[in-house]
This record gives sequence, C-alpha cells and structure tokens, in this order.
Amino acid sequence: MTVAVAGLWLAHNYRRQLKGKLTERMLVAYSELWALSAVSDLNREPPMTDEESRQLAAEMMTWYYANGSGMLMSPKTRALFFVVRSNLVAPTQHLRPVSLRTTPAGITEPTAALRLTCVRARQVSILRTRLKTDMAVYFGAGHLRKLRRDEWELLRLCGIARNPLARIRASRWLAKRLERTPCYCGQCG
Repeated sequence: MTVAVAGLWLAHNYRRQLKGKLTERMLVAYSELWALSAVSDLNREPPMTDEESRQLAAEMMTWYYANGSGMLMSPKTRALFFVVRSNLVAPTQHLRPVSLRTTPAGITEPTAALRLTCVRARQVSILRTRLKTDMAVYFGAGHLRKLRRDEWELLRLCGIARNPLARIRASRWLAKRLERTPCYCGQCG
C-alpha cells in the first residue's frame, strides 16, 4: 500500500513538474508570436498593408513550426490561429466567418480595402487575447463581452464560444468598444 501511494505521489509530482516546464516554454513561444503580431496594431498609423499582412502570415507559419511552438497551443487556440492566419492572405470572398464575405453596399473600393485591413487587425487582436487567456492572464470571459457579431462567429467557428446568448449580451457593449477601438474604414460598426 505504501509503495502504491509513493508511486502515485511520484507520478503526480512528475506531471506537475512537466506542466511547469511546458508553461515556461509556452510563455516564450507566445511572447514571440505576440511580438510578430505588432504590425497589425489597430492604433498604428498607417494601417497594415497587404504586403505586411502576407509577411505576417508567412512569419506566423515559420513561428508555428520553429522550436515546436505550434504544438504548445491549446486545440482551440490552434484552430483560431489557422483561421486568422488564413484570413491574413485571403481575399474578401474567402474570409471566415462567411458573414465577412459580403461587402456592405455603397462603399468604395478603397474603403472596402480598409475594411479588410480592419477585419484582419481585429482578428489578430482576438488571437492575442486568446494567447493571454491560455496563459491565464485573463480569468473568466469579461473580455469577450465587447465583441462584434462577426467576431463571435469567428470564436464559434473555432470552438471557443458556444453561448448564443452571449452575443445578445455583448451587443450592449458594442458601441463602447467601437468608441474605444480605432477603425480605419468607418464601416466596422
């Protein structure tokens, strides 16, 4: 009996130590991805260009495979990573979620291009938020209540958000978020 208890304690202690080491590696890897994503900052002037968006997508894939960084991601964060990365290089007609594929009527082509920049930058911002959630920087879901409809759809697509009522509660906060979050195109509302 004593040997079994000692064996269980050793196994638990080993798993705890391994988890601590993986968390340290995860922090380093996530910090690197965080730094790569700086080009998409919504406060940046001028906004991210198409070339910078393509470059960021390429750097994200390099990061994913370098040093095993991608295997440290949680499954939901990995799903979000690949959708966001794909949207960085996708034309409007291939964006995900599908609701982003239609351009609002009456906007000019330059405004449509700025709208695409906004969508991409906002999605990278959501990925950064998810990285912080994985690292337990955020507890609970208070940071999720300020998302737009397409951002909720993105999270549902990736298996992160499942509560359809959360979108209704979030709509109350939409105006405040749009006031605080810069928008290049003026069409993000």
